[in-house]
Amino acid sequence: MKIVTQTAGANNSSDLSPFQLAGIPLFERGISVMPILPGMQFPGRYAGGEWKPMPSWQQYANRMATDLELDAWESWPGAGVGMCPGKLSGIIALDFDHEGNGAQAAIEAITPPSPVRKFGSKGYTAFYRYNGEHTQRFSIKGTDGKGERILDLLSDGSQTVLPPTVHPKGGHYKWLTVETLETIDFDALPTLPDNYSELVREVLAPYSVGVHESSGQPLGEEVPDYDISETEWRELAGALDHVPYQDYEQFVRVGMALRSIGGHGFKLWCEWAKRSPEFREGESVDYMRRKWAGFRSVDGGLTYESVFKWAREYGWTDPEVPDYAAQLLAGLQEKQKAVKRTGLHFLSVGQLGNVQPPEWLIKGHLTVDSLAMLYGPSGVGKSFISFDWGLSVAAGVKWQGFDVRKGGVLYICGEGKNGINARIRAWGAARGVDVEALPFLVSSQPVAFLDYMQVNELAEVMNGLPFVPALIIIDTLNRNFGDGDENNTKDMSRFVDALARLRAMTGACIMPVHHTGKMDTETARGNSSLRAALDTEISLTLRDGDLQLGCTKQKDAEQFTPVSLALDVVTVGTDPETGEDITSCVVGTTMAQEGAGLAQQLLEGKRAGKHQKTALALLREHSATFRVKNPNASFVSVAKRDLIDLLKGAGMREQARRRVITWLEDNRVLGTVTSRVFSIDQAAITAA
Repeated sequence: MKIVTQTAGANNSSDLSPFQLAGIPLFERGISVMPILPGMQFPGRYAGGEWKPMPSWQQYANRMATDLELDAWESWPGAGVGMCPGKLSGIIALDFDHEGNGAQAAIEAITPPSPVRKFGSKGYTAFYRYNGEHTQRFSIKGTDGKGERILDLLSDGSQTVLPPTVHPKGGHYKWLTVETLETIDFDALPTLPDNYSELVREVLAPYSVGVHESSGQPLGEEVPDYDISETEWRELAGALDHVPYQDYEQFVRVGMALRSIGGHGFKLWCEWAKRSPEFREGESVDYMRRKWAGFRSVDGGLTYESVFKWAREYGWTDPEVPDYAAQLLAGLQEKQKAVKRTGLHFLSVGQLGNVQPPEWLIKGHLTVDSLAMLYGPSGVGKSFISFDWGLSVAAGVKWQGFDVRKGGVLYICGEGKNGINARIRAWGAARGVDVEALPFLVSSQPVAFLDYMQVNELAEVMNGLPFVPALIIIDTLNRNFGDGDENNTKDMSRFVDALARLRAMTGACIMPVHHTGKMDTETARGNSSLRAALDTEISLTLRDGDLQLGCTKQKDAEQFTPVSLALDVVTVGTDPETGEDITSCVVGTTMAQEGAGLAQQLLEGKRAGKHQKTALALLREHSATFRVKNPNASFVSVAKRDLIDLLKGAGMREQARRRVITWLEDNRVLGTVTSRVFSIDQAAITAA
C-alpha cells in the first residue's frame, strides 16, 4: 500500500542529524527538547571531539533550551532528539513494554487511545496532554517471579527519545501514526482520567509487584529491578554470550555497561566473568560487589546497549522483531515514501516537460489520485450510482461504455447497510459478474473523519488490506463527518485535510457522497471550502422520471456531457416466509437511450416514412458536429434548436417537423437530456 509516514532517516542529506530534522521543529512548537547521545537512549553532550553523557539534563524539565544551546546542539554530529515530558512541554507519555500479555491488554482497555504513537525496538509510546500527572513505573511479576516493567508514565523529571533518532540496536525510532508531535493539533491529544494511576493499579492487582515514583538504581543480585523487560533481559544475556573475556579492562567495561540495569546486570556480570580462569566463586563475587558499588549508572557513557554493540562485532545478530511489530509495520516498511524536508526550487517552462493528459479511473468522469464528490437530493439514488462506479472499478468492466481502470475499492458506509448486500448481488446478477471474488470491501461502521484517532485507525486497518484501493467511497459525508458542523469553515477544512491525508496515503480517488441543501437544491450543502478542494464534482438529479448525472466541476479536463440513467429492478432472492421476491435496483440506461438504438430496427421494419428516413440520414451526416465531450461515449447530444434547423433546411415544413420529432421521441430514437437537448446513440445513427 502506498503509505506516506514520518520515517526516520528519510531525508535527502545524510549530513542532517536527527536533532536537526526534528528537534528544532519540536522546540518551535513549545516542546522542551535535548540532544540524545548517538546510538544510546539518554541525553548526551559533545565536547573535545567525543560524546559523553549529559549529567544535568533534568534542568530542561523546568526550562527551555537557549538559542546558544540550540545552535550548539545542531552542530553536534549524529545527535538524536529527546524530549522532557511534563508541565513545561504540556505533554506526557505512556511507554508500553509490549509483551502481548494479559496485563498489557488490561491497561490498554482503560487507556484512551492516542492519535500519536511511536515505535522503538519493541513496544510503543503514546502521547497525551499534561494533566498534572507524576512520573511512575508500573511492574508485574515475570515468568521467573521477578519484577518486569509493564508501563512507564513519563512526566516531569523523565525523558523519552523521539524519531528519527537511531536506536541502540540499529534502525530508527519510527512514528506508528499518521499524526506526529510535529503535525498534531495539541488540542486533539486526549488527557488521561484523573484517577488513571488508581485504575492501572486495580487492573494490575493480579500481576503487580510494585508501583514506583522514580526508576532508582537498585544494587545487588537479590534486588529486583524494573529497567528492562524479561524478554530484553534474555536478549541481553544472549548477546553477552558472544562477548569474550579478554582482559581486566574489558572486565570493567562490561561491568560498567551492565550497571545501568541494576540487580539483573550484576548477575549477568558474574555469569560472564566465570569465563576467566582466575574467577573464584566466593572471593571473586565479593570483589565484584565492591567494584559494582563504585560504578555509576552511565559511567563513561556505557550502558547495557553497549553490550549489543560489542556483541555485533563478534558476529551476534539481533533476534527477529516480535510478530506484533511485524504485523503492524510490514506495510509501512515496504511502502515507505521518503519525506522531503528541503529542496524547494522553481522550474522553467522547459523543465516542466510535456503536458500530460488526465489519468482516468472512469474515462471522462473520475481521475486517479483525486478528490471527487457525488451529490444530490436525499433518496434520488446516489448510493446506487456509487455502487455502480465502485463495482465497475473492482471488476474492471466498462461503465456506460466508458473505459474503467481496474482496482480495489473501499466503501465506507454510514447509512443503508441493510440493503448493501442486496445491491451488490443485484449488480452482479445484472452484469454477470461474481461479486464475491471482487476486491470490493465495505466498512463495518462509519468513520468520524474529524476524529484523529479514527482516521489513524482507518490508516492502520488499510495497511493490512490485501490490495491497494484505487477508489474510496464515503457514503455519506454527513454520517462520516464526526462531531462538527459541516457549515463551519474550520470543521470542513479539518474534514478536507483528513481526506487529503487518506489520498496521500493511497493515491486513490477519494469520493464522499453528499446531499444538496434544503433551500438550494442545485448545489451541495455545507461550507464552500469542500467544493474549492475538489478535483471533480458530480450532481445527480431526477428529470422527467430519469436520473441525470451532470458535471459541475472538472479541474483538469473538460466537463462531461450530462448522462441520463435509470434504475432497473433485479430479483436477488425469495422471502422464505411469504414467497415474495426480494428485489433491488441497478443502474441502467434510460428508455430514451435504449430507444435511440432502435433506429435500425425501425428502418428494417419499414415503419419509417420519407421524412423520418430523411431525419435519420441528417443525424448521421451531421453527427460529427454534435457535442461530443468524451470520445468513448456511446451517445452524443444535440440542441433541439439545431435539430429543428436541420429539418427546416431539408425543406420540411413546421407541421412535418413536429410529426418527425414526435415520431423520433415516441419510438425512442432520441433521448431527452434536458428540455432543450436531445441525446443520440452514435451506433444507431451510424447503422441507420
